[in-house]
Amino acid sequence: MNVENETPTVEQVEEFAIDVAMQQMQQELRAGAEWNLAEWAVGILHQLDAAEDDVKERAKAHLAYLLSECKGRRAGLLWKYGQAIRQQIEAELTGGKRKSVTYATGKAGFRTVPGRKTLVLDDEAKAIQWAQENGPSLVRRSLDLAGLRHFVENCESPPPGCHWETTEPRENFFVGPVTVPANQLPGLVEPSSQISADEFFGIQP
Repeated sequence: MNVENETPTVEQVEEFAIDVAMQQMQQELRAGAEWNLAEWAVGILHQLDAAEDDVKERAKAHLAYLLSECKGRRAGLLWKYGQAIRQQIEAELTGGKRKSVTYATGKAGFRTVPGRKTLVLDDEAKAIQWAQENGPSLVRRSLDLAGLRHFVENCESPPPGCHWETTEPRENFFVGPVTVPANQLPGLVEPSSQISADEFFGIQP
């Protein structure tokens, strides 16, 4: 069953499993006449290993397909109804202290994301030189920026070649599990206007 460029259906996977079982039964019938027990068993085990690897690869491809389908449906839903959803939620929140609305199907609204301090690399050569002198394990073929950030997170001054950036707290708009920075949301438009999911969430291409 050669379907490298397509996603296998449940029926195809079942058919493949039946083929393997049938081959095993046929080999069992032939084993006594042509092979000894070890030859037969080793052949079956190799065949089952190959079948297991093949099923795993097909499962990965099928999972990727299903995730792509979910992402596409989410993007389509937000493209068509995103502006109207946000307008309704903002209208329900107007004049009150609540930051979200709870429906029978889930929540939507705003949540605060705290600001965080980030180490930004300005001059890699200088940062590598500093790390070699103060934390040699941080330097491999290139600078381990995540490790360096952790190493100096409590230092007042960043190492040479770097500077600290601190983001401000912000409000994020969310619909169910989807969260986006509120300051990146596009301005309100008429509900009849259609925008993409990226435009709705203010995501830069």
